[in-house]
Amino acid sequence: MALTQITGTGIGSVDSLTPTTIQLGGSGSANALGDFETGSFTPTWSSGLTSVSYSSQVGRYVKVGTFVHCQVLLDASSATKASSQVKIGGLPFTSANVTGSHGGGMCVSTGGGFDLNAGITFEIQNNDSELIWHSQSGADYAGTSLSDQTAPMKFVFSYITA
Repeated sequence: MALTQITGTGIGSVDSLTPTTIQLGGSGSANALGDFETGSFTPTWSSGLTSVSYSSQVGRYVKVGTFVHCQVLLDASSATKASSQVKIGGLPFTSANVTGSHGGGMCVSTGGGFDLNAGITFEIQNNDSELIWHSQSGADYAGTSLSDQTAPMKFVFSYITA
């Protein structure tokens, strides 16, 4: 059975769909939803902090095609500030190596770890699997700049993967 259109408020059940792709907004291959997945990963403080012990390391993602959206909670029970740039590693996918495809995000809760008004920005560069921190001026944001390296911090970010 080929299902080509759904109308109304819903359907009770569908045993199978042919073809096995869903097309949104048209019937061309550019409209095919060829990849959708959800999952979890284990984020880490990969730079900017050393000797890290964690209370919580939670990472969740949704991937639609090549677009990845992530939520992260990092809570260190102990850590030492370092002068290196703060980075979050362990992302679920490596970013695409395409000009202009840098990803980024924001912190939704710092737990007092740093001042949200300080203009911290987050970036995922091409062909990378780390979320890197910058000051508003674009300079590296060092671990020694954190107010409280053991504060629970929550982040959301998006990027394009290969």
